[in-house]
Amino acid sequence: MSAQDDPKASTTVVVSIVGGILLLAIIVFAQVLFYSGQRFEDARKRYAPPPAELTQLQSEQLAQITTYRRPAAPDGPYAIPIDRAMELVVSELKSAPPPTTIPQPAATPPAVPPAQTP
Repeated sequence: MSAQDDPKASTTVVVSIVGGILLLAIIVFAQVLFYSGQRFEDARKRYAPPPAELTQLQSEQLAQITTYRRPAAPDGPYAIPIDRAMELVVSELKSAPPPTTIPQPAATPPAVPPAQTP
């Protein structure tokens, strides 16, 4: 091999520096592109009106928990507003006598039998 086949060190250094700068520029450009797209999507989703189906479903559910309803079947349960139901449960718990004894859990046998001595 002769000295003419070897690449010049200065050319290698210049190509490496230019390549590094280009790589850094591509990375920064990709991040800027990603974050601008992300900001656009966040703004679009945050400020866009909700879908009509979602609004209708929410209003139906709100009507179900805030109104009195009769059962469809003759022996079905009646529906009362949830605020009234919570008031009734609290008053029922306040008027109930406190429990006199606390039930104890059943004794469990030991997991490992004791070692037997001869």
